[in-house]
Amino acid sequence: MVTIAGSRAGKTATVIVPNLQNYPGSAIVIDPKGELVELTALDRLAMGQNIRILDPFGEVKERGKLAKAAARTGVAFADESASFNPIAELREITNEDKRLGEAASLADAFIVSGETEPHWGDSAKGLVQAVALHLATGQSAYPADLNSIVRFFASTDVQEDVYREMKLNEAYFGYLKDVAATNAKRLDDGSKEYVSIISTANTQLAPLRDMRRISQESSFSLAALKAKEKTTLYLVLPASRMGTHFGWLRMIITLALSALERAPQPEGGYRPGNGNFPVLFLLEEFAALGYMRPIERAAGFIASFGVKLWPVLQDLQQLKRHYKDSWQTFLGNAGVIQVFGLNDGATEDMISQRLGNTQYEDDDIRRQSGYTTRQVNLPKTKRIGRLLEAHEVRMQFSRETHRQIILIPDLPPIALFRLPFQSA
Repeated sequence: MVTIAGSRAGKTATVIVPNLQNYPGSAIVIDPKGELVELTALDRLAMGQNIRILDPFGEVKERGKLAKAAARTGVAFADESASFNPIAELREITNEDKRLGEAASLADAFIVSGETEPHWGDSAKGLVQAVALHLATGQSAYPADLNSIVRFFASTDVQEDVYREMKLNEAYFGYLKDVAATNAKRLDDGSKEYVSIISTANTQLAPLRDMRRISQESSFSLAALKAKEKTTLYLVLPASRMGTHFGWLRMIITLALSALERAPQPEGGYRPGNGNFPVLFLLEEFAALGYMRPIERAAGFIASFGVKLWPVLQDLQQLKRHYKDSWQTFLGNAGVIQVFGLNDGATEDMISQRLGNTQYEDDDIRRQSGYTTRQVNLPKTKRIGRLLEAHEVRMQFSRETHRQIILIPDLPPIALFRLPFQSA
């Protein structure tokens, strides 16, 4: 499902909250303000779900109320923020080939390569991957956690220590030894290329120092999202931090997709009525995540391993910006496209096109030429035109009308009213 709705169009009250109050499956929820925790966590506790809240900046204020409710229902909830260590997630993967791939995905989540000069970012990813793999072997004097990766790129002393360790690490078919030998020499030689690679990584990883408190250990496993006991994981990150700390969100979403792909399917699959539900990924502020290769790669078959993606966008340009070559495929794979409250011409035009054409009769009224001003009514003309023009899409489904368009493949478009959760 994809939701496209403009800023302050009522997404939270009329769409997101009602669905979280009622969806019975496990869920990962990006919560930019902590508001979704406060509005929906009690409802999900009442369903018997375990509640995990990753809240590095302490946005959630209703923890006491949630803790009391959890105690009554007997499900898991900690009064403090949950914690998640990505290196611990790597260590759960015993197959070396798969762990190599997972560490590469982890690095891809943390580091965004530039479009004009991707070399620096791509090289930084390779080094992040190697350091993460080394820490996951348990052969380092440094803690096997996210902060050790951050420290590595911030300190040449740490780099020297880790390279010495890696030169003795036989894991991954000698890959770590080779990486250490090459980069230790670059460090000793003062290579400008090496300095630029380290600087690129350090710039993008530095904000993750703020995550130290919640990344030293893991209080849950991502694979638990697929367990019989349902879990809701809230990722609370203030909107003001989205531009700097989005790598943390990207990392968790990436590792969660991989963990759920590896996890066994429940008995009976996900057929209606058998009590098994896909894990919902509610990706509010989806555009803030930037381009994510795992989502692009998995969009067409993600449902087969028990995941339901729900990206929320403000306009079509946000999707085009990050998925330049695949945005149409992205929308084509959506089971539902929900649209309302638009204020963007390109999005309105796209919806107008998707609504298709209709036939209508046009009165051809002209004035006779010459000295007379007598009106001449000619026969009605049948024409083909869009069901709704772009400007009509804006007017008919504006925020004030409380109407929405629902587009489902192979079905006619549906116009529905939106109701806020208080009166739903």
